[in-house]
Amino acid sequence: MSNDLIENPSPRCPCLVILDTSGSMDGKPIRELNEGINLFIRALREDEVASFSVEVAFLRAGGDVEEILPFTVASEINECAPLPAYGNTPLGRAVELGLDMLERRKNEYKKMVLHITNHG
Repeated sequence: MSNDLIENPSPRCPCLVILDTSGSMDGKPIRELNEGINLFIRALREDEVASFSVEVAFLRAGGDVEEILPFTVASEINECAPLPAYGNTPLGRAVELGLDMLERRKNEYKKMVLHITNHG
């Protein structure tokens, strides 16, 4: 069971973001993507409810699929370092991995609810 769910009992909302960092994003598009990621993080952190309820995970899809941030409460996320653009665009694999990650996280939420219900 995840300690963060015990220490922060706020209702949770998982948010998975798949980032296209493929070679076709080189130049202005990747700069805008990097700026957008940090704008998104700042907006969540500045919102009193979202900062403790929204859990964000980032997957990078460029050349390969890589988890660059596991599910983390928005209040604990710092700005992301700029991501480079390279490789092909494996979005199918990224979506499959992302759906698996969301399912696992939802199961963790369910286990926590059962734990609280049984051990109140």
